[in-house]
Amino acid sequence: MFLSSRLLLRRAEETSGRDDVIGKLEADCTSSDIQQLKATVNDLEFRSRRLNIEVHGIRVTPDENLLCKLNDVAKIANLPELTGNDIAAIHRLPAKPNKTPGIIVRFAQQSIRDKWLGRRKALRDASNVSITENMTQQNRELLRNAKDWAQNNGYRFSWHCNGKILVRKREGDSAVVIRRLGDLDKL
Repeated sequence: MFLSSRLLLRRAEETSGRDDVIGKLEADCTSSDIQQLKATVNDLEFRSRRLNIEVHGIRVTPDENLLCKLNDVAKIANLPELTGNDIAAIHRLPAKPNKTPGIIVRFAQQSIRDKWLGRRKALRDASNVSITENMTQQNRELLRNAKDWAQNNGYRFSWHCNGKILVRKREGDSAVVIRRLGDLDKL
């Protein structure tokens, strides 16, 4: 009787150990699955924003016509005038206290959006208006973290382009795509 009690005790301990291992594996799989789902949602959200830009630095006026204001910006940036057919949607972003609210523009075609993004440096040099991609919240946070990390680790460049976060150590080096926070630790 004493022998079978010991055997039962040993089997219970082995089973308990296996349960711990199984629990850890399930947690790892669940965490991995969650990370994969978050990445998929972020990618889908970016795809829904791929025709959008954010325009900052245009003052609010009563009864404003945002298309006219964008065409004023187009003149400064040496871009063709926009028509109603070029724009799918245009509206102001919610305002933060003491800040001029930005404008979200959804273009009808990717090529028009790309022309505007291509002229953003010239526009920034010629006025106080800036144009950026309409980033997902996850990419915004990842870019902020990548910029902080780059500054602390000797990387000179960090930026966002077409839904991707990139860092580069020096001029001429290859850019490295950062998909998640853990990618920074691998550099």
